[in-house]
Amino acid sequence: PTDSVQAAFLCGAGRDHYLTVGGWRGDTAGFPSHWSKDFDRPLGEPLSDCIFDAESNTWHRMFQSGTHVWFDVNTNGGGVVWSVADEGGQD
Repeated sequence: PTDSVQAAFLCGAGRDHYLTVGGWRGDTAGFPSHWSKDFDRPLGEPLSDCIFDAESNTWHRMFQSGTHVWFDVNTNGGGVVWSVADEGGQD
């Protein structure tokens, strides 16, 4: 998934919420094609719910690992700033 998709998901994610990629129909590769290396990155618990900044129309959330996500409601774009300790990475 793109950083924007991951950021939007992580802004609202709670316990037992899951994100996957791709569709199942016509997929001959199976489960590996629905996994991103980013899913292996440690997040830790969120430090709070997602916080809205009304000046910038942007949502922000921090995690115990130091990872920070943001999502801009004006552009429907966002990003993930992974903590330095993370060793994952998008496929």
